[in-house]
Parts: sequence; structure tokens; C-alpha cells
Amino acid sequence: MDAYLKENGRDNISALMIAGGWVEGLYIATQVAKGNSTVELKQRIAEQKLSLKDLVGLMSTYEAGDAALDGVKADLAALEVLFEGVAVGGGEQTTSEKDGVITVGGTGAAALTEDQLAAIRDKAATIRNNYIN
Repeated sequence: MDAYLKENGRDNISALMIAGGWVEGLYIATQVAKGNSTVELKQRIAEQKLSLKDLVGLMSTYEAGDAALDGVKADLAALEVLFEGVAVGGGEQTTSEKDGVITVGGTGAAALTEDQLAAIRDKAATIRNNYIN
């Protein structure tokens, strides 16, 4: 689908699909955390700060003027503000492969406070609900 959209000059639609999928994933994770906030789940949500940075970079490759893209860019910028204080660990990154599964880890753990999680959950829900309505 990505290749088809790019071949037909609609690569902006592909970017919107990627952003929508990421927002939906964040929404689901934060909603699950609402009833079952484990350390591991909070860590995965905190790590989305890194994915968000990459997604914002992708979206910035498109010029302003496309109303849908501009709206998504604004939504992602609002999430970036909420993720600013989230610690995602540090140190050297290592990669290991076991049974065909690649795992990436570092020396520091991601940290997400309950207040940060609540703010991210609320914003993700608002954005997601705007997209589906």
C-alpha cells in the first residue's frame, strides 16, 4: 500500500496512516495501563517518546498546507510536550536476538510518573477520538 500511495503521489496518506496507527497503539497501551499499570507497561509507554521523535521527524518532511497533515503535526507536537519530562533511560544500547525475536535494551530504565501517564492517556484519547469521529 505504501508503494502504491508513493507511486501515485499520495505519500502524505501513507504518513497519516503511520501516525494514526501509532496514536491508536499509544491509546490502547494507555487505556490498558488505566486498569493494570505495571512497571513494564509504563516503561513501554515511556519508550514511545523515542518513536514519537521519529514520527515527528517523518511528518516534518511534508510541507505545510495540507490540512490533515498540519492537524496531525499539531497533535504530535502536543504529545511531545507531555513526553518532555519522561525519562527513557540512557547509556549504551545493546541488541540481542533469541528465537527470532530482536530485543533492544540499554543501561537505564524508562520512567513515567502516574501524572505523566494520566496526561498522556487523556491527550491520546482526545486525539484518537478526534480521528475516529
